[in-house]
Amino acid sequence: MTEDLTVALPSPDVTVLRDAEQGQRPCLIFYSGSDAGRRHDLDPGRHLIGRCAEARIVFDQPGISRRHAELEVRPGEVLLRDLGSANRTRVNGEFVEAPRALRQGDLVQLANVVLRYHDGNSLDALLHDRIYRMATTDAGTGAFNRRYLQENLEREVARARRGRQPLSAIGFDLDHFKRVNDGHGHPAGDALLHDCVQRVQQALRGGDLLCRVGGEEFVALLPDTGLAAARALAERLRRCVEAEPFDLRSDPGGHGPWYAQTVSLGVAELEPGMAGGTALLALVDHRLYKAKHQGRNRVVAD
Repeated sequence: MTEDLTVALPSPDVTVLRDAEQGQRPCLIFYSGSDAGRRHDLDPGRHLIGRCAEARIVFDQPGISRRHAELEVRPGEVLLRDLGSANRTRVNGEFVEAPRALRQGDLVQLANVVLRYHDGNSLDALLHDRIYRMATTDAGTGAFNRRYLQENLEREVARARRGRQPLSAIGFDLDHFKRVNDGHGHPAGDALLHDCVQRVQQALRGGDLLCRVGGEEFVALLPDTGLAAARALAERLRRCVEAEPFDLRSDPGGHGPWYAQTVSLGVAELEPGMAGGTALLALVDHRLYKAKHQGRNRVVAD
């Protein structure tokens, strides 16, 4: 017997969406492959699509040429050009023979990759963004979830190796977190996790990716960052958590006791001989637990 699966989404406030829509950038939403659901905002200028290191929209799939196509974002229009790719570029099933202005809802196909274009006046892109955030964000902390990390990890590894750029990661968890749940209750523990993540997010840089991978365990993926810089950033995260106590409130509007929290951190850089992202995170995890065994509230990067 087949059961229907219904997903309940919060009803969007149309007025709020319309207000937020003003000034939205055009974008492409990935409709196929491991990137399905991802959104790429189109800033003014040229966006090279392909497998080369210079590409702003990067694909590693078979059939995509190194320099496959190009988008040119102008005031009021977005032009798509095929760059002589082996498998060519289609829009709504038609080959792109000359520069083509994209329209709302157009389906762009490059080999077996499908993307949908949304212009800056589309509510669809904003609604998609809300739904995608719900699917990829941890509701309790605001960090990305494990699924999002898994979707992005190997892509970042491939990008780092293709461009010969460093890639590092920091793993950390909250020391003795069980004591908070046991002594003050789970609502206080939830408040501590949320506030700790907010503090860490402020210390991270714009391109860094913070994900919750377990109960009180997190990973920050750091593109274009070598081991020395990653270690310095980890130390900054450690200090920012330790700097001030946290309010263990049991409800959003209240206040509770103040609690001094620390974190232990492990740091590693992607090395030439590593099998991939899984190996990188395994080394990060090993160094994280090494930090805990050495007394907690410290950074281990070797």
